[in-house]
Amino acid sequence: MAWRRAGDAAGSKQDQSRIKINFSVPEKYIPLIQAGNTVRFTSELSGQEYSATISATEPGLDVQGRSLQVQAIANNADGQFRAGLSAKVHFRVTNKGAKGIMVPTEALAPGEKGYTVFVIKNGMAKPLGVTISNRTETDAVITSGITTGDSIIVSNMLRLGEGTPVKAVVSK
Repeated sequence: MAWRRAGDAAGSKQDQSRIKINFSVPEKYIPLIQAGNTVRFTSELSGQEYSATISATEPGLDVQGRSLQVQAIANNADGQFRAGLSAKVHFRVTNKGAKGIMVPTEALAPGEKGYTVFVIKNGMAKPLGVTISNRTETDAVITSGITTGDSIIVSNMLRLGEGTPVKAVVSK
């Protein structure tokens, strides 16, 4: 049993008004990571989105994962975040002002030369190769290969081939 003497510190106090968020970024996005840039994050506590500012990066890459370790600082004045909590970090992977068409990821068909989407042309399925600039779990931003107004097929992808007759069903 340990005894405390008068005058001994009862505990330590840490400044919790700001928190550090450590995350890794695949090497292909390194040019987009710079100190001072803003990232967004959500925590397991709520779906609310918060922002943090990139403060530092490791000088080298993780050899196994080929990723860069990044640190960002976020405001925690209300004390809602605690050390050790997990967070999902989101950051822009395209240049500001970049234009594209957002489609659900279910519309993407991976292939040897990248991604393909099927569009409806004259009642038939037609595959088009596309270039993607950004992708999340649910959405992808296509920067070339389709145009505004194209009808993208997002279901029954395994049944499609070039020239397969299709009929558009608009979801509500």
